[in-house]
Amino acid sequence: MLATVIVLSNLAGVAVTFFSLFIARVTGIESIADLATDKVVNIITCLAFIAGSTWIAYRGISTIERLPPAQVKTSMPF
Repeated sequence: MLATVIVLSNLAGVAVTFFSLFIARVTGIESIADLATDKVVNIITCLAFIAGSTWIAYRGISTIERLPPAQVKTSMPF
């Protein structure tokens, strides 16, 4: 569990950099790319990405719980 949290936080940290670069390119405002180096903006954006991925994971788990067992077994790749 701890390893998952560490990996997710690292992934969110990298995503912040690429997200700010993406927004800067789309809007044409290059100063937005510099926001990734601001610690407060970086932490808030990381928390937003982690919250989003947690919600997606929770939603996937709750969806699988509602499926019949036979359908869950056939949808597993292993």
